[in-house]
Amino acid sequence: MPSADAPALFSHAKRREWGLGLVLKKREDRVRVQFEDGRQRRFKRGWYHLLEPADRRHDEALDVAEALREMAGETKPTGNRKRPIALEEQLAYFRELFADGFGDDDYVIAHRGDGRKRPLLCHRDALVAAGTKMREAVRDSDAERLMDAATTAVTRTDLIASKERKSFAAMEASGRAAVAEALFAVAKSRGALVRAFDGLVKALERALGQTPSWALVTLLLAAPRPDARLVVLPRIAQAQARWMAPGLTVGARPLGALYARLETMALRVRADLEEAGLAPKDLFDVVQLMKLTLGPTAQKRIRDRRGTDDALADLAVVA
Repeated sequence: MPSADAPALFSHAKRREWGLGLVLKKREDRVRVQFEDGRQRRFKRGWYHLLEPADRRHDEALDVAEALREMAGETKPTGNRKRPIALEEQLAYFRELFADGFGDDDYVIAHRGDGRKRPLLCHRDALVAAGTKMREAVRDSDAERLMDAATTAVTRTDLIASKERKSFAAMEASGRAAVAEALFAVAKSRGALVRAFDGLVKALERALGQTPSWALVTLLLAAPRPDARLVVLPRIAQAQARWMAPGLTVGARPLGALYARLETMALRVRADLEEAGLAPKDLFDVVQLMKLTLGPTAQKRIRDRRGTDDALADLAVVA
């Protein structure tokens, strides 16, 4: 059930004209949903799959949820609107760190590459270069080259924990072959990415002997297609979702259906960045912005500034 501070909205998969819906009450075997067309509808267990998540920004979701509760005659308060870090606050903080945005020399040197022959693990251009080789290997149907390039991508980035990097590099031949086959399926998936994604998770699980991390699975998708695919760092993605998609929860196991929502969220963030005059080179830049602006230190500074701004506003009103 959604909370007052993070309402989860839905739409009916076959009745978009009903508008957005909010779960008002949940019982063991059914839910009652208020829709924007003014009607409440009940859904029994077994039909829940027709209620698809409808991710909206935190402020938008709260407004819609409040309107739906009023429509339903709900009298309970919608909460104190305690809000997470807003995207606008992230952008302001990022501009303080790098005046010229993603093109700032300090940003490029620290996060994209500084021209050295052996790039650092934090340099994303080297990761994209390895991804290009992965894409070429897929084009040539060369499984061995694909896995060599994938190993380069995985072992030369700080996005994946050291232990998992070593496990990937040490995969046996049978595991490499299965993962390569799963990567070919991902490349050919077109509109069926969810199934191919879950197939890659299973292939990695068998090859590594344990459930792969979100970062590992999604890096193998993002490196060859950095403009379209997202590498998921669960803690950071969850922090971003608190504003961009309240109600979305990033579980420990990588899931294709959830990845589709996270990817959509990241593309919306990129669109907002471009509208604000910050043009990321690819989605690796979008993830880096999330890391830089949603870490514990950054969040504390943003919240401290928010309190100062509110106090100044109050003084202005009094004056």
